[in-house]
Amino acid sequence: MKKKPAFQIDVFRIEQPLYMVGRAVRVTHGTPECFPAIDTLWREFEADDVTSAIPDKADPVIPFGICSDHIPHGGDIIEFTYMRAALVRERPADNQLPEGTICYAIPAGDFARIRVRAKNHDKAIGTAYIELDKWLQSSEWEGIGDGYEVYTSRVYNPETKLYGDKWPRRYEMEKWEHVRPRRKRV
Repeated sequence: MKKKPAFQIDVFRIEQPLYMVGRAVRVTHGTPECFPAIDTLWREFEADDVTSAIPDKADPVIPFGICSDHIPHGGDIIEFTYMRAALVRERPADNQLPEGTICYAIPAGDFARIRVRAKNHDKAIGTAYIELDKWLQSSEWEGIGDGYEVYTSRVYNPETKLYGDKWPRRYEMEKWEHVRPRRKRV
């Protein structure tokens, strides 16, 4: 019997912007190049050890995947920027950014969050996107901004008591969606 991914959804508030530093790539969802381009971004980010050059990063390091600047082209074809980044304590000055990186701010506000635990990354991320979207469609909240993938398994897994690159047996992640109360339908 296959175990289904476990998930939990809640809404939380961020009082001050959160700052991320990382690298980005422009991709188009619904094309064969999309996921290979994102995978290459992740591999190069890790191979170049970009995280170690980021000033004032959170400890432990919290990896984010940020999906921003969406342009729908009809159907499942959506152009967007995908950024692999790490949370920093304060916004760095432009001259403090490592070469080839940019700074991104997650704005203050309300966020719907799904926490997913699954057998692997693909199951976790698929569940996060599908189930959070279903929940938003039937909730009192509506999405108003970018989406954020938070890779908590890479930070700390309480089940295995491991940090870093040692992947746990059950993969954990979160997806955040910037939201506001749904406007009353007329």
